[in-house]
Amino acid sequence: MNTRTQILVVTVAVLTFIYLIHLVRKKKLELRYALLWIVLDAAILVLGCFPILITKLAVFFGVQTPINMLFFIGFCFSLVIIFSLSAALSRNSEKIKRLTQEI
Repeated sequence: MNTRTQILVVTVAVLTFIYLIHLVRKKKLELRYALLWIVLDAAILVLGCFPILITKLAVFFGVQTPINMLFFIGFCFSLVIIFSLSAALSRNSEKIKRLTQEI
């Protein structure tokens, strides 16, 4: 990764972090959902500052190229986000069902 790309990645990660904090402070995003995005943002920031880490992870896990490792990490993180949102949706639908039955 060249220096320009690193600067771009770090800048976008910092701006995203600031935006997430803004959304949490304005109560437009709950902290429990923002935490997943903050963790992702921190990981992107670390990998943007130290791109050698993704190469070492790829070698450790036996992945052919670092970009494939990056896609795999993104896929796993997407699954975590989808699972947490599905759990929240299930809780909310149960609450809505109870509320409508009470009314």
